[in-house]
Amino acid sequence: MKSLNKSILLALLTILSITGSYASKGLETMFLEHKVVTNSQGLKIGDDAPKFIVISNDLKEVTVGGAKSKVQIIAFVPSIDTDTCALETVYFNKRVAKMNNVEINIISKDTPFAFSRFCKANDVKNINTLSDYKGAS
Repeated sequence: MKSLNKSILLALLTILSITGSYASKGLETMFLEHKVVTNSQGLKIGDDAPKFIVISNDLKEVTVGGAKSKVQIIAFVPSIDTDTCALETVYFNKRVAKMNNVEINIISKDTPFAFSRFCKANDVKNINTLSDYKGAS
């Protein structure tokens, strides 16, 4: 469970750091007991995420962000083949199965083939695993 909590914290910090880069200066947060000030205000709950294009496991371009009918959770991970990222992805897949109106997107530089292999091996069917392997965004 301690490992799972660390995974969730890492995911939230990743989301904070990514979303923090889309507005004006001044987002302040704590990281490892140190105050960190980013160069932005970040997004607020209810704001649309900036749109960008990534590649699905079936090699199609997918637009993430912007106005959607579902709540979007966008998590960026270094690689699906790291323990923390794998644990986080499997956890989100299980949790979202019980939620209505939520779309979870896990994004990394891994290839769509790596994501396909991972999803098949770990029965990941409820979330989107998306690749930015060719700098599609």
